[in-house]
Amino acid sequence: MKVRDQMQKDFLKTWPEITEERERRGISGPGVERPRHKFRHSEVIIHRLGNDAYPDIDEGPGISSWFKVELFDFYHNGIKVILGIESGAIEDSFGFAGNMHWAITSYKADIDDTRFRRINIWRLGLIPFRNIRTYDLAGDGYYNFPHLYCEFSINEMPYERFANAVVGKNDEYDWPLNAELQLDEAAVLKRDASPAEKSLGAT
Repeated sequence: MKVRDQMQKDFLKTWPEITEERERRGISGPGVERPRHKFRHSEVIIHRLGNDAYPDIDEGPGISSWFKVELFDFYHNGIKVILGIESGAIEDSFGFAGNMHWAITSYKADIDDTRFRRINIWRLGLIPFRNIRTYDLAGDGYYNFPHLYCEFSINEMPYERFANAVVGKNDEYDWPLNAELQLDEAAVLKRDASPAEKSLGAT
């Protein structure tokens, strides 16, 4: 609880800071705010507690003992960080993205645009507060933004699980995606017409 409360106090902008920034950006009214915009810093360095090659390149096997990630959002049990962006598709309908079927696809996948639309998808790692032992807000001479010192106690990683969210554009929010509704890529691709459908099309 102590780490959670202190991190939220140190990492999140205050409402006056948010208001001032919105004024600088010329935003009036409620608008659409990305989850990551609430943070004072966009990036952090993750360190493996007790076994850290920083600032040298870690040539050991497995995940590096230190690396840079972008912050995405807090969640009830920790903090979400951005691990990458994937190409994808989601049902082409109105409503909450978390209630829609979706898939990660190759960049040039031939999406069935009668049922799905193309999106980009955040790949997220969820670091629980219990794995964050301490942090340094100021950073150092190499990276002058926050450093988190974490236990890599879950399959030699700091994450308890992974998740995905829509990369919002224009007036879209970065909605979380439901892992139970994820489809294989083949399910969102254009399908070859059956012989009966081809026959109907020819008449």
